Amino acid sequence: MTARRKAISFSSYPVYNFAMDKHLVVKSNEVIEANYTLSLVEQRVLLMCIGQINSKDKLKKTDEFKLYPSEYMRLCDVTKQAAYRDIKQASEKLFNRVVFIRDKRSEKRGGYLKTRWVYAIRYEDNQGYLTLSFSPAILPYLSEIEGYYTEYNIRNISKMSSLYAIRLYEMVKQWERGWVEISVDDFRKRLCLGNDYSRVYDLKKHVIDSSIKEINSKSDITVSFEQKKTSRRITHFVFKHKLNTANSDKKKHTSIKSLNDRINKFVSENPDRTRGKTRDEVIAMLRDEN
Repeated sequence: MTARRKAISFSSYPVYNFAMDKHLVVKSNEVIEANYTLSLVEQRVLLMCIGQINSKDKLKKTDEFKLYPSEYMRLCDVTKQAAYRDIKQASEKLFNRVVFIRDKRSEKRGGYLKTRWVYAIRYEDNQGYLTLSFSPAILPYLSEIEGYYTEYNIRNISKMSSLYAIRLYEMVKQWERGWVEISVDDFRKRLCLGNDYSRVYDLKKHVIDSSIKEINSKSDITVSFEQKKTSRRITHFVFKHKLNTANSDKKKHTSIKSLNDRINKFVSENPDRTRGKTRDEVIAMLRDEN
């Protein structure tokens, strides 16, 4: 079973090593189906912090999560300069981003819950990392989750260059049965497209087709879709997905190779400290070093 960790406090924080953990993102399905817009950088930063949450533990608004440039570089395969730039950019915008959640309690009253993602955010300019806390209203959808939820390895979306690809990936991963039907109107609302791509042709060309191409080349699944008509009008999309064995095997091999390389380097640089240690003990020492 995949190990997860507790939320970390600002007073005593470990730098959790992504290379040593599958780093699951876990969200309530009500958040997967929510309406919101985030830039690609904001999506990445938010998901990397969500991935630090143990979804089975109680999360408090005072719990804080850190994201360092080194972690961002590793996961997104970007330069050091780009990592510093992206984290700073996200720190300036995330606080004002909101999400509209159609939870059961709100739907009974014909409405929705509107909340910020982030309760507080701090950026350390000298070191280029940020610290954030999640808003109280979003906590039940990220921790102690009741009901249905979706989980996935963050490595499956971290190298995507389209924010729409990440959202579509989450929508199809929600359904283990292998397919999901979404109305065109609901699909547009989830992405907060407004008047953009009002024609179905443009929506398919600029959002769906490009997203599917990226999902199929960079993630653990392959996606296809078809459209359904009511009378003569296209009203629904049916997305189908299956395991992308080629990408899954490649990612697993890359992850193992990366970890082995780091272990070997640490052992060669610290022969006295690592002599006689087991592999697990060396990994623990690497965590402590960070």
